[in-house]
Amino acid sequence: MSYNRTIIVNPVPPEPEPSDLRLVPIDDLDPFELEVHRAITALDATEAALPSLPRYVSRPHDDKLRQIVQRASEGTSEFIVLVGGSSAGKTRACWEAIQHLPAGWTVWHPISPSPAQAVLDGLARVPPYTVVWLNELQHYLVSPEANVSELLAANVRELIRDRQRAPVLIMGTIWPEYLSGITNVPSPDEVDLHPQVRILLDDNKLPIPSRFSQEELVAVRTAASNDPRLRQAVAFSRFGEITQYLAAGPAMVERYQAAPSPAQAVINAVLDVRRLVDAQDSPRSFLEHAAPGYLSDSEWQSASGHWLDQALTFAGAMCRGASGLVVRRRQKPGQSTTDNPGFTLSDYLAQWGRTSRYFEVPPAEFWQAARDHFADTAVLLSLGSAAADRWRLRHAAMLFERAAEFGNLQALVLLGEMHARSGNFEQAETHYHRAAKLGNSTAQIELARLLDARGKTENAERWLLAAADQHDARALQILAQLAESAGDNARAEQWLREAVEAAGITRTRPLRQLARLRAEAGDQREAAELRARAKNGVQTVTRRPLADIQQRSGGPDKLEQNLRERISEAESAGRSASASDLALLSEVCEDKGNRDEAEALAERAALAGDPFAFEMLIVSRGRNGEEEEAVRLARRITDAGNANGLMMIVDAFSNDPHWQRICRLGLEPDGTTATDWF
Repeated sequence: MSYNRTIIVNPVPPEPEPSDLRLVPIDDLDPFELEVHRAITALDATEAALPSLPRYVSRPHDDKLRQIVQRASEGTSEFIVLVGGSSAGKTRACWEAIQHLPAGWTVWHPISPSPAQAVLDGLARVPPYTVVWLNELQHYLVSPEANVSELLAANVRELIRDRQRAPVLIMGTIWPEYLSGITNVPSPDEVDLHPQVRILLDDNKLPIPSRFSQEELVAVRTAASNDPRLRQAVAFSRFGEITQYLAAGPAMVERYQAAPSPAQAVINAVLDVRRLVDAQDSPRSFLEHAAPGYLSDSEWQSASGHWLDQALTFAGAMCRGASGLVVRRRQKPGQSTTDNPGFTLSDYLAQWGRTSRYFEVPPAEFWQAARDHFADTAVLLSLGSAAADRWRLRHAAMLFERAAEFGNLQALVLLGEMHARSGNFEQAETHYHRAAKLGNSTAQIELARLLDARGKTENAERWLLAAADQHDARALQILAQLAESAGDNARAEQWLREAVEAAGITRTRPLRQLARLRAEAGDQREAAELRARAKNGVQTVTRRPLADIQQRSGGPDKLEQNLRERISEAESAGRSASASDLALLSEVCEDKGNRDEAEALAERAALAGDPFAFEMLIVSRGRNGEEEEAVRLARRITDAGNANGLMMIVDAFSNDPHWQRICRLGLEPDGTTATDWF
């Protein structure tokens, strides 16, 4: 299959040296092998008369991509990540961009045995004149084991810097919600899990608007004269969502909403796995045991004896010529087959479902089936964390326990944290001790805290020293505090200097502590230098009170006007409105008494990644004596995965036995108080 290419004229790359990586010349590639979405079937044309991809309409981000490709073709290694929603055209834009590379360039698409592991195993052997294709970058950089993503990011940074291996072009795509999850800067008292990832991505992002502007739609209409699929997209798509329509997104939603109950239950089960953990595949056995939980008694009784096969047939049927809603993962030649195949959800439906089911908690059958039928510890850990974030503590514990049975140390740490929060310190100590003995530094630190609280200071210090031997900055800082409390400031300084080296970009706190000690010792010069270094580290950002923001913005009305204008401008340009703007406008509306709009804006802010607005509403209505309203909002945002919602209520009713029981035991999936589970 051939595709028209506009070649940049540059010296021809030398003949590549033999490599054990699967390097494919660009001219030999099929775009669908690189996960470019298939397009809809045109309603008014014969498919055989059309090319497999609709005619491409260039937009401003394509100009920037071509500049990056130009630099790569001239010998400079480049890294770029396209950021946009599902079916926004990210992968297609990358495909079009590499068509401009000179002959001789090849593409490496690492996917096996897992995307992240494939990159770790092969990146050191990538030769010059290679495009490294990292579509859906979250599969490479989002890992429950932070060291995996950190090592991968560091290796990519090193490859880009290595002039001896240039040129290499590394291209990735990612959804905005995944990007924010791995690039948000933690506060100084939190562990920074992604410093390398954040440095890698910070200056190499290229946003892709989800909608075509009016000017771009004119170009689409011109191109549509020769492509009925584009004509159809122009005629029927809404709000300029051309690429989404071409990928059959709207038709998929319509099919989902009209699905028979068993088929919709199966889709919901796959969708919930995807939105909670981003697991690509859901095993058939999991669907068989999870889906009945989404059905009412009457729906289950009326289902046929072959309900699962019928549901999967419905969900897997092609939709306007594109893939089905839920399709069976097809094994490639050489891959092992299984009697328990995996099923995957369409990208568009996955992103749509993140909004439509954002406040939904999966039923009890979902969690139990996940525990029984997923063997991947990463999935078990992520689902357990999702359950814990929703205060479904019993279900979180059984998922963590299952991961621990497979030998995962992080699961033991998470179990320890859960039991400690529930007041079951004896069980927490047992879990921490198991992981600590096997070298987990977090477990060693938490075990030390428990032992110290029980007065076992020597044992606590022994575990802190073990964590410090692994260069854990948290342990080093605690040891410094203990040394200072004992009057040994020289030893405290030594620990802090080691902590500064171990903490990386989160070194602000140990630098400040060290500056204080040096100042007390009379060395004002070094103290000043240390304070200056601390200013260059990660800083805690605290939002100003609403009244202060209003005053600085020219008054309440002017602030509201500015926020509404910014939100409107973003939406008119096809971009998502800023989560912080939505959250602040929600607070403004609540302050003015526009309660319904305040809650609607809080929901939009939460969907955009900022649950803070809900917390402000909880505080506001609690102060007004509206306890039922505060509890309703707290439950709603907690069901969406913000555990702080209910914690605010528990703190407010610290003497209420009902809320203290919820604090200890958590909730059932249906929202009732959980039964004793430990």
